[in-house]
Amino acid sequence: MTFQLTARLVVLVCAILFVIFLFAPQAYSPLYGVETNQSAQFMTRRAAPMFLAPVIVLWAASSAAHSKLREAVALGFAVMFAGVAMTGVLAWMQGTAAPMILLAAAGEVLIAALLLGTRKN
Repeated sequence: MTFQLTARLVVLVCAILFVIFLFAPQAYSPLYGVETNQSAQFMTRRAAPMFLAPVIVLWAASSAAHSKLREAVALGFAVMFAGVAMTGVLAWMQGTAAPMILLAAAGEVLIAALLLGTRKN
């Protein structure tokens, strides 16, 4: 998969998460069997801009020529998604999250792998 296509796919995923986190934080945690409260909603809403940053950076980089900078962008976001996947798996192993979190983690690992795969294109 090309960097441009992968970057735009990640832009779409992050934009959707940004909107959900900002405008409907109460809808996110229950997907993974985690009870939501005002504190969780507050933290989810505060995390929303962290998903807007990849939207901006990857959109801007999506049509850039191959370079060390583009490789670094892909690596950085791949590490981010792999880390998020690891936290989901750990939450499931500790009994904090329902098995549905593993589906999210699989998607995050896929995104990380796709980003890593574009680094040498």
